Amino acid sequence: MNKIKVFIADDHAMLRDGLKSILRQSGDIEIVGEAGDGLEAVQMIKVVRPDVCIVDLNMPGLKGTDVVRMVKEALPKLKIVVLTMHDKEEYIYHAIKNGALGYVLKTSPSEEIIAAVRDTYRGKLFFSSEVSQEIIKNYLENRNILQPVNSKYDFLTNREQELFNLLIQGNSNRDIAEVLCISIKTVENHRTNIMRKLEVHNIVELIKYGVKLGLIDLDT
Repeated sequence: MNKIKVFIADDHAMLRDGLKSILRQSGDIEIVGEAGDGLEAVQMIKVVRPDVCIVDLNMPGLKGTDVVRMVKEALPKLKIVVLTMHDKEEYIYHAIKNGALGYVLKTSPSEEIIAAVRDTYRGKLFFSSEVSQEIIKNYLENRNILQPVNSKYDFLTNREQELFNLLIQGNSNRDIAEVLCISIKTVENHRTNIMRKLEVHNIVELIKYGVKLGLIDLDT
């Protein structure tokens, strides 16, 4: 029997060790890689090409929702489980919208993460039992509704939004160039266009814009 190849992205080494121990006991799951940094995770996942990724939402380098989006763009068949402390509705919506199939809270029983890996591997949605059923119901009922354009951010191209999220998390032009496999000059050109479209003049104003949009969590 072929085992499910799993990659773990979380910035806490003890949690990664605990997850590896739990998943290995399942008998049908193999750990093929791990990372404690969002940028490192994206780069390694593209090389390792696992079946399922377990991704924390809060990591240095690149936040989890961006990791989810970027690896799904590179590997569309990849299945992703978000493992987090956040049970707020907006976190769940963003994670699923960006391509995750599973959403599990870190306070959930250990058997749930195994079930999440197995279900998402088969293409099924999986929500932790601790996630409100009302939130799940609202998501399933409204997931196909188009959201209206309500800020200058919505007029950025997909690539510009990608760079915007990397910039407001403090990544350098060189780091961004490496993770997106583009030249530093291209990053600089995109950065100029982003600031022009958003009508901001420096990185501080760009970060403030990200806070206003709710793309930076000040609670973490």
